[in-house]
Amino acid sequence: MATLVFPKVTRTLQANLTAAQWVPMTDWAPAISVNSLQWLLQLEDSTNISVVGAYQVATLRKRDPGAVTTSGTAVTTDGKTIVNVGSIAGTGTGQTDDDMWIRFGVEVAAASANYGQAEVSLSVSCTDQ
Repeated sequence: MATLVFPKVTRTLQANLTAAQWVPMTDWAPAISVNSLQWLLQLEDSTNISVVGAYQVATLRKRDPGAVTTSGTAVTTDGKTIVNVGSIAGTGTGQTDDDMWIRFGVEVAAASANYGQAEVSLSVSCTDQ
């Protein structure tokens, strides 16, 4: 069993819309080693913000990625949230789709019509089983 671990990434994110905005937080990685994943999402100094973990895949060219997929419920208060995403369709060994690349991030939105911000940290661990 192979494991792919992305180091913790921390960014100060801001949102002034209630519509979600995709923010990639890792580089692209080969999706062949990603079948099941878990991430740790942490918020600090949050104000009026909603953050949910997400990932994006690309079949052949990273410049032509697919749609963003979110997983788990939105985090709106300071603290740590562990999300066991489980199996991801279309990636990993033995899957039927041909996704070759994957990257991780968050979708962020203001929790109400006003401006929101938070210090957001994301750690990702993936396995090929």
